[in-house]
Amino acid sequence: MWADMIKWRKDFGSDTITEDFEFKERDEVLQYYPQGHHGVDKDGRPVYIERLGQVDPNKLLQVTTIDRYLNYHVQEFERTFAVKFPACSIAAKKHIDQSTTILDVQGVGLKHFSKSARELIQRIQKIDGDNYPETLCRMYIINAGSGFRLLWNTVKTFLDPKTTSKIQVLGNKYQSKLLEVIDAR
Repeated sequence: MWADMIKWRKDFGSDTITEDFEFKERDEVLQYYPQGHHGVDKDGRPVYIERLGQVDPNKLLQVTTIDRYLNYHVQEFERTFAVKFPACSIAAKKHIDQSTTILDVQGVGLKHFSKSARELIQRIQKIDGDNYPETLCRMYIINAGSGFRLLWNTVKTFLDPKTTSKIQVLGNKYQSKLLEVIDAR
C-alpha cells in the first residue's frame, strides 16, 4: 500500500502540484460546486463543508473537466497538508492531521447522480481512500431526507467500513449534534 501511494504521488505529480497546476476556473467551479474550509472544530481540526445539493454537475463539467477537477482536488489536499494542518497544529498546540467534514445534501436528487457525476465521485473516493487515508476524523451529512437515506444505504456499501463508521447521517435538526463538536460563532 505504501509503495503504491509513493508511485501514485510520483505519477500524479502531487508533490509539486501546488506550484505546477493552475486552476484558472476555480471561481466558476465553486459556483457550481460550493465547498471549502470554514473555521475549526472544538479540537482544533479544520472544518470542511460541501453543499452537495447546490452542485450542478452539467454546468460544472462545462467549465472544467473531470481530470482538471481531480488535479484541483489533489492540489487542495496537498495545500491542506502544507498549510492548513500546520496552522491548526500551531493554534491548537497539538498535532492536527485530520478534519471534520460537513456535507449538506439539501436538494440532492437524481440529477446529481449522472454518469459523469458518479465517475467523479468514484475517482475522488479512490484517490482519497488510497492516498490520503485517515485524514477524516468525522463527517456529518446534514439535511438528509428519506430519499437520501435510501440512497445512502446503497452508497455506503461502496465505502470502506472504517470510513462509514466515522459518518453520521442527520436530518434537518442537526444543529445540536454539530454544536457538540463545533463552537457557534
